[in-house]
Amino acid sequence: MWADAARAVGAESVMLGSDYNGGVRHLRPSCGTGTSLDGPAGLWNIAQSAALLDALARLGAPRAPLRATLERFLSAWEKVRPWKDAASESGLPSRRVVMGPSLSIEALGGIGGSGDRLGAHFGLDLRIRKDTGIPLDAEPVVYLARARVEGTHALGADEFLHLGLAFSPAGIDAGSGGDLVEGEILPFRIERRPALDQGLAARLELFRGRLRTTPSALEAPGIHAFYAELAIDILGYQMWRRIEAGDDLHGFVLGGVSAQVGSILGAQDGLSFSIYGGGGADFTWVLSPPGGESGSISQMRMFGGVRVAEEGGRFFQGLEAQLFGVRESYGDVRWLHVPHYRGFIGASL
Repeated sequence: MWADAARAVGAESVMLGSDYNGGVRHLRPSCGTGTSLDGPAGLWNIAQSAALLDALARLGAPRAPLRATLERFLSAWEKVRPWKDAASESGLPSRRVVMGPSLSIEALGGIGGSGDRLGAHFGLDLRIRKDTGIPLDAEPVVYLARARVEGTHALGADEFLHLGLAFSPAGIDAGSGGDLVEGEILPFRIERRPALDQGLAARLELFRGRLRTTPSALEAPGIHAFYAELAIDILGYQMWRRIEAGDDLHGFVLGGVSAQVGSILGAQDGLSFSIYGGGGADFTWVLSPPGGESGSISQMRMFGGVRVAEEGGRFFQGLEAQLFGVRESYGDVRWLHVPHYRGFIGASL
């Protein structure tokens, strides 16, 4: 397939390599496609790049199924030997050695706000990941642990407008092109959001899943991909510590759902642009509210934003606006809401 692609674009050759986590890295920068593939090092992660596959399709180069390509690559991997004058005659490390585990890090910082107050916004996402080596079209990646922290610290005051910590012991995702399936077991989250009367909120769920698809029927000129995403939360326990009343509420999370749609515009000068928006809500049955009355609490969220990323997604920046709401329906019905917004820059390693 790669030889056919090279001939189709008039290149002398196509060069493939492997990084520590087993991903294919470099395309020789002589393809003459008129895109970012011509730049130094080409596309840094072509093994998972829909952009490369789209380029091959536009050029009319024959393409084997991804599963067949992966199996062919892995079978050839074990047969490769060093150059004749190399000190060692042993083969390259086995696939089992190079496919992990490894550490994935995403960090961001910028300016955020809640209501009419501004603050310094920050976020950090850490994952210990491991490729499975399963020869599917979308090779699954297992996350052995994932920890996230995100918050906005008020300017000129010693308090957080919002602070959240999250952890999940295990998860798995599999992506191919713009499609993605992701799942986490026993995700746990604690957060503080004073504008919603949340001194402390803790939540433990049984399962969280996410599905993203890029319908080919909705392709349009100038748009690299249009996507739709659905996420669900299934069963859990929730605790709130209210600031005003000074009491704790406990309940069962029956479920939650959120949806998102967006468009990824074609890359220009090595950058890709995405616009997205969506919303979601959940429902919790309150076990022991004040006065012994049963009731429920629903948390709702609407959001929209724009994101600009270096091709490959290593560096990114964006703007996002959100509206958070809480509806309490035990005793007197109470509705609280607060807008939240942020502008950020970040890096993924």
